[in-house]
Amino acid sequence: MDFNTGGQKVVQRLLEAYGFKTRQALCDKLGVAKSTMASRYMRDIFPADWVIQASIETGINVEWLAFGTGEKYANENHLTLKVPSAVLENGELTSGESLFYDEQLYPEDLSSPCVLFVGKGRYLMDQGAKDVCDGLWLMDIDGKKSIREVMRLPQQKVRISNESGSFDCPMSDVKFVGFVSLVMRKG
Repeated sequence: MDFNTGGQKVVQRLLEAYGFKTRQALCDKLGVAKSTMASRYMRDIFPADWVIQASIETGINVEWLAFGTGEKYANENHLTLKVPSAVLENGELTSGESLFYDEQLYPEDLSSPCVLFVGKGRYLMDQGAKDVCDGLWLMDIDGKKSIREVMRLPQQKVRISNESGSFDCPMSDVKFVGFVSLVMRKG
């Protein structure tokens, strides 16, 4: 294993791993200057730091990124993405860590998936849902967030329900943070 050369081939595999066509896009993703990329590329310097970052962010096998050998996806699951997570506690939403998400197991039409942790419940929601429809939503009501059942009514109104009760209001009175497309519960 020679870690003193091979930078050009590694950069090509990094482009493939991220799905980029240009080195400029790769620079933006990695947070490096174009001059740094050009120097490593032209001098054929092995970019170990970029290989590790790409492996963590994409789930692609380090051996494949570094040397072009072995399976591209060590777990043979090339359909995983990293998605953000969030924790809802006492009406407050805090960011969680990114989680691996297998596209094959969940709804296809999520534009901005996020895993929401609420007590023992786990919710896969779409923060990019634009159209308010019937179903379960993460909502912001007067600055407090909660999971609520929503029924769309005529005249741009909604009925919002939970185990404590329900109320009707104009859609503009509340903020729809994310549509819940899948509910998972522990024990």
